[in-house]
Amino acid sequence: MPDRLLTTACFLLLCCPLTACGQEPVDFALATEGGTVTGPSNSSAGAALPPVANDGRFDGYAWAYLGTPLVVRLAAPRTVNTVELYLYHEGSHWYRFTVAVSADGATWTEVADRTEGTPKGRQTVAFDPVTCQHVRITFTDTSVPARSYHVREVGVYLLEDPAAVTPLQAMYREQAEALRRTNAEILLDALGPGAQMTRQEREAVLALEPGQRILRDLDGDGDPDVCDFVDTDPRHTVHPMLVRVIDDDDDMGPDGLGDEDSDCYVADWKGDGSIDRAVDYWDDDGDGDADRMDIYYAAGGWHVDRVEVVVIRDVGDDDRMWWTRNYEYDQYHCQWNSDFNGDEIFCMFGYDRDARQFTAFLEAPFTHHDLDGDGVAEMTMQFMGEGIDIRTLRYSFDADNDTHPVRNRRDYDFSFNCVGLAQVPDGKSTTETLRNGQVTGPYLDWPYAREVAEAGDWKSCRLCWDEIDNNVNPADAVEKHHERWEGVGGYPMNEGNKRWETDKDYSGKMKLYYWSADGRLHLLGAETGTIEVDYNHDTKIDARITYEDRDGDGYFDHWSWDGDADGVPEYTAAPVDCGYEPAPIDYGPFTRRYRRWVQQAIDGNGDLIHAMKQRLGQSTHSVFEDWWHSIRPREFYAADKLGLSAEARRYYLDLTRQELYMQAEARFSTEPWWEGFGEAYESGQYARAAQQMRDAR
Repeated sequence: MPDRLLTTACFLLLCCPLTACGQEPVDFALATEGGTVTGPSNSSAGAALPPVANDGRFDGYAWAYLGTPLVVRLAAPRTVNTVELYLYHEGSHWYRFTVAVSADGATWTEVADRTEGTPKGRQTVAFDPVTCQHVRITFTDTSVPARSYHVREVGVYLLEDPAAVTPLQAMYREQAEALRRTNAEILLDALGPGAQMTRQEREAVLALEPGQRILRDLDGDGDPDVCDFVDTDPRHTVHPMLVRVIDDDDDMGPDGLGDEDSDCYVADWKGDGSIDRAVDYWDDDGDGDADRMDIYYAAGGWHVDRVEVVVIRDVGDDDRMWWTRNYEYDQYHCQWNSDFNGDEIFCMFGYDRDARQFTAFLEAPFTHHDLDGDGVAEMTMQFMGEGIDIRTLRYSFDADNDTHPVRNRRDYDFSFNCVGLAQVPDGKSTTETLRNGQVTGPYLDWPYAREVAEAGDWKSCRLCWDEIDNNVNPADAVEKHHERWEGVGGYPMNEGNKRWETDKDYSGKMKLYYWSADGRLHLLGAETGTIEVDYNHDTKIDARITYEDRDGDGYFDHWSWDGDADGVPEYTAAPVDCGYEPAPIDYGPFTRRYRRWVQQAIDGNGDLIHAMKQRLGQSTHSVFEDWWHSIRPREFYAADKLGLSAEARRYYLDLTRQELYMQAEARFSTEPWWEGFGEAYESGQYARAAQQMRDAR
């Protein structure tokens, strides 16, 4: 990646109270000038970095859904008249937006409207000078199917001439100049000179009638070795799509059709003579199916300004690989047709100009593991870093082992999310030899993924638990029907119902324990925990459950219920008559114990809810129970899925039980039997509490 560069452009302001005459203007949004950006999150590539939208670089981006504005807070009130945006996906997607300013971050005045047309790439927005400390960009519409926006960099200035070269523009030009050893040359070096059509070959292909192909026999054995054609498959959205198929195992038939064992497909989008993508299949064991798939990207993909290749290995040899469109993996359109199951690994590589090789970067690697041999993955790990230095980890498990090869191919229940450093030791890494003989830099090898993950020098760990067994993106019409293959906690969801627990000093070493007080598994060493309850899935928080370790021994000892989510709990439990039980993730025994604990919670809740209803009488009412029984079956998009999930049933029973408890407390807390009932309740002994309520006189 290019180093941070100082711009050499000089800007002149004739009259400016904040910028001395003859000095270049200041980008008040820059982090180095004290600016901060809130709203969007860094993309996966920058997950462990400070916000990238105001770092003065163009090798990353921040993103959020349309409902989340991007807000810049300046270090102090400034007089400004220009906002500049570098929007990602310059050539393919547009983003409409408005700009508003505020002195206090509460009262806003709109100063610009770009909600018409198709704003793309670099956008400069000029307006009358105004003094403010906050600038808000609200994205109102986009061509991105997921309804999200993507910003590479934002700048805020006071400019004498808004049409002049800005500081960000100068930085962009200089950083782009550092990439002039053409990316096209780098890509062709990796693929080999035979991958690119000559001008004459390209013109001949473009002149073909639909369905025609040009075949070449390079070795004189009477069968074709290269096939050139225009691909009209309706899955592709770029036209014309010129494709060269290179037959590496010399089994191409007279029709020129390639296969997916040892052939390479090189794609020239729009027939302009440049290589844009390539998909290379490798049959490593000679069984006639692909064991490895390499997808090459011209600069502009995940790594923005670097040529890249994603290497996918089918470790379990289940004959399933990734699905492509336009000869690339486009996550939104391709993920549900691709294989992220069984034993698999993929690693992203970007070309490092200093090292002169492709080095592991971003998801480096991403591994999936079939722990019980049923063909689907029960564990997945996303390692984020560069080379053999891993900076973040998301490590997810299917706690109840309810994945199924057909009905339920992705169902992770919880994850550990760690930040720090895990260095891959000698003997635990591997490299890949690319098509033209280039050897990549080292990266973590699949067999050692769990070992390296658990031995990392992590600084903190967060547990994310999917309480309703519905780890989907409800904001998208397609994605809300698919569990996330990446695991739990790494893909933003616009609703609650996930439990987050934070071990901020990594004292618990990524271990779990069972707390009988609430019948849940918790993160050892976590100081705090939270469940934001969105029971009716309208993206508004209805209640909040919090956990605390007040004595600092690594175990929660208090939990609270805030039934209206106003920040003031109505109930706090400090159990004394309960215990903690270690829960090591030895997968088979672990899943059996977990399923037993969930069923115990369901049974205990049911018994106590029945007893409280009898005691409270006909007026008993629970919004959580009403939604589950009356509204969910008729209106919720995943009604059957939740109804079949023991975890989801348990969650709604928990909420119902707590709501009825609050009603019972309001009516019976002065009764002589209440003290004993309350002690049994807060320690999680629901059968005893139910019996005490039934026996009360």
